[in-house]
Amino acid sequence: MTVNSWDSRWAAIKGSALAYRLDPETFPPIFILSHARLDVPVLKTIPGLRASATLVVPTEKYDEYCERYPDMIIMDIPEGMYGVERGVAQARQFVLDLAWDAGYARCVILDDDITGISMQYEAEDGKASSAYVSKVGDRRDTYSLGVLAWTLDTLTRLMDDNPKVVIAGPQNRNDQRTLDAAQALYDLNYGRMPIGFVMWDLARFKEYAGSLDMRYNRHGEDLWATMTILHAGGSYGRIPSVLVSYYDEHTQSTLKTPENEHLIRRAEYDRILTEEWKDKVRVKWDILDRFAGAAPNLRLFRHTAPFKRVLWDGTVKTTTSTKKESTMKVNVAIQVNITDEQRVTLGAVLTGRIKPKYYATRDDVKDWVAEHGEKHWATDLEDAHADKFSAEVVEETAEVEPDEDDLL
Repeated sequence: MTVNSWDSRWAAIKGSALAYRLDPETFPPIFILSHARLDVPVLKTIPGLRASATLVVPTEKYDEYCERYPDMIIMDIPEGMYGVERGVAQARQFVLDLAWDAGYARCVILDDDITGISMQYEAEDGKASSAYVSKVGDRRDTYSLGVLAWTLDTLTRLMDDNPKVVIAGPQNRNDQRTLDAAQALYDLNYGRMPIGFVMWDLARFKEYAGSLDMRYNRHGEDLWATMTILHAGGSYGRIPSVLVSYYDEHTQSTLKTPENEHLIRRAEYDRILTEEWKDKVRVKWDILDRFAGAAPNLRLFRHTAPFKRVLWDGTVKTTTSTKKESTMKVNVAIQVNITDEQRVTLGAVLTGRIKPKYYATRDDVKDWVAEHGEKHWATDLEDAHADKFSAEVVEETAEVEPDEDDLL
């Protein structure tokens, strides 16, 4: 039985679930942030959380949550905390301060919109798989709790072994899903920063970042935290063999509305220009897509935040300055008025993603490419700051397949 097989994963998962049920206090405290989702999807995804997690909600929603979840500990955030309106930075900082005052060394903060958690393994065909339903059957509660507990245990090990890691978490399901990732116990400073499921080392966060910036209160607080940590010489960690999925950002957000999205994104960009690390950011025109959670241009931080990957079998991989790495930079989304042709180009050719609600259809893309050839639109910071679309067309000399290390 290999360390990457389903049997080895299932054995570890069941053992972790049992350990959590027997003594959940051996794991770091878990806080779930919920603004207006009374159904709290993460509690359906991981029912075992109800026995030990703390719900953190706005004061005006406190009674409703208490009535719905009488068996849970519920904390409320007063209106105007830290001098700002309701927002994610406010909620996270409230938890960080609460955990610090309680004497905890670390804490875990979960978003309430987690809809799935699973572990990658090596399937019989030698490829990575996370299709567990047929294997788990009616033991899904054990599976989800076990993956959570195994993740918490691994995050603790990651932070114990790497004293500069400030924040760490599992991988977004939309990111890399490869055998290489399934073989990894954890990695440092690679791919997208953890969001929605994050373990925080409280003393290290105070050392490297101080506290969250309330100017990024609606969204972007995780980008600010990670970039600030990297700029100060800290690191972040990730468990790529664990996949977490979330509600669609645009249709399920309880904070953003069509009326305030544009203003928030514009304000976020203006604020980035005030940061010490502003020159390490470039704009990528990804229309109607949030920039929080994108990958920083890690090549610029390699001298202080080196890449490291530890495999399940104990093998350690590192990268040198000559190793090819991802060059994806921070994705700063600013909503602008563009033509249909530009939307096709930006939504498909540049980003490689098609969202019918926001982007052109696949047929539109094919028609555009047939007429214009393989091209993409690129801009720099100065172009982005203007409240209009201004870009140059860059000819693609050849279509190059990214290697495995470039997949985020």
